[in-house]
Amino acid sequence: MYKYMLKTLRQWNETRDERRKLQAGYVAFALLAILAAGLIALVDNQLGQKLAGFAMLAIGVYFVNLIAWTLLDGLVLVHLKKPTVRNRAATSTRRQSARR
Repeated sequence: MYKYMLKTLRQWNETRDERRKLQAGYVAFALLAILAAGLIALVDNQLGQKLAGFAMLAIGVYFVNLIAWTLLDGLVLVHLKKPTVRNRAATSTRRQSARR
């Protein structure tokens, strides 16, 4: 079981980019904070509510980050992508034939 979990975590680490890992961290923190807030609220109601507020803050940061990255990907990064090697060769061939 332990080896399987390590294998799964390594595979997840290799297949995900830094942005997705950060987003997963926000969600994991929020879920753990909500769970802890519920348990702590059984003992100290006011402290549990404060911890739940931190969880809501993490969820808010998650959504702001999600919207910012979506806009960045959709509006900016599309125009910054460089052509592949094959496209560069085709472009240079077209330019040479246009010059003739």
